[in-house]
Amino acid sequence: MRFDRRTFILGAAAGGLLSASSSRSTAASADGPAVYFGGENGTLYAVGMETGRERWEFDTGSRGVSSPTVGNGSVYVGSTDNNLYSVDAIDGASNWEFDTGKGIQASPVTTGETVFCGSGTGELYAIDAENGEERWRFTTGKRIVSTPIVGSTTVYVASMDGSLYAINRTNGTQKWEYDTSIPIPNSPTIAGGAIYFTDNNTNLHSIDVQSGEKNWAYTRVSRSITTPPAVFDGTVYFGTAGGDIHRIDVATGEREWRPYDVLGVPVSPLEVVSGVIYFGTDNGNIVAFDTGPEDNRWRYQTDGDVRSWPTVVDGTVYVGSDDATFYAIDVKSGGEQWTHRAEAAIRSAPSVVRSPGDGYSTRSRLLFKPQQTEPEAAATATATPTIEDSGPGGNADTSEAGRTAPVTDRGLLPIGAAALGVGGLGAWLLLRGGSDG
Repeated sequence: MRFDRRTFILGAAAGGLLSASSSRSTAASADGPAVYFGGENGTLYAVGMETGRERWEFDTGSRGVSSPTVGNGSVYVGSTDNNLYSVDAIDGASNWEFDTGKGIQASPVTTGETVFCGSGTGELYAIDAENGEERWRFTTGKRIVSTPIVGSTTVYVASMDGSLYAINRTNGTQKWEYDTSIPIPNSPTIAGGAIYFTDNNTNLHSIDVQSGEKNWAYTRVSRSITTPPAVFDGTVYFGTAGGDIHRIDVATGEREWRPYDVLGVPVSPLEVVSGVIYFGTDNGNIVAFDTGPEDNRWRYQTDGDVRSWPTVVDGTVYVGSDDATFYAIDVKSGGEQWTHRAEAAIRSAPSVVRSPGDGYSTRSRLLFKPQQTEPEAAATATATPTIEDSGPGGNADTSEAGRTAPVTDRGLLPIGAAALGVGGLGAWLLLRGGSDG
């Protein structure tokens, strides 16, 4: 079945502006596992997780969209047309849209009841997930292009004004601010009670998650840092414009080994799974290499830059390319499983959902995929989540340790993908049982 539907929504919560969006279904509706991703033509795509067959498209009519995230049967995605959209995960119909006043590059994050999203206005919004009404907003000094980290009681967000902010999740008041005076374009990552992020002056920062005080800063990088930090097994990894990956000890802030030459500049966020780092390069490669003695495992050549955040689920790497193709690649062999051809470059992080009607993203970060447990919540751990777990509560940690970390107070988990990359840049592993507020 094929049809075109034009949807006009009066955005009361968005200041009463009238705007339009278009949804097209290309297959019978199905509530099976799905992958959601955005194109640089302003279109949000939904395809089957196992086949890559298109289910629907949602056209925002803009130049591009952020990485999507999914929760409670809705897909949330930001657009360069200033709007945050809520779209039905099954058929692609528009639920509501919220006008932030400027373009959205940062990936939204949902806890089930609230959607958190940064805007080009420099404001972080908390929006009711059901009706699209604003709950609160927090104003920074410049635009926000990175994905927020949502904890059980705190939201962390970086701004191009050079500061990292900790904000009360319930009422939007500031808890603390860490000022670098240098723009922060990449999404932060939380692991082991610390927040890690990079700035535009080739510095890697480690900040205490509770106090906002500096642990250390690594400043000995000669070329621009091109990726957000990824944490695995006590080590922070990041890529540079020199075509290499650096490895920094989380405890000391010292480099653990010489930079690893990856034969291309890493231009996507890094995804670390079971000791293997997956990322894209500016010469069209999707790369997997081992953090241990095996080094490089495989590389898959595409026909464009790979800036999309790779997402690994059930033995498959899902990732887009500037060649307007979305790829599903076997994690062990690097062999192609399926591809889906879009109409423009694909730079968003994919969001993979096993049950689109009521499930949550097992990955997504648009860029971004940051995070982990807030220290004050750790004492209430009651269970150990796996990649199959889903539900509202906040972002999960991108560190490998986060994949087996305990569930914490009110649902904040450590994940396996943003956050944030920019906006994450992300993938979110969410666990049912948390509450919002």
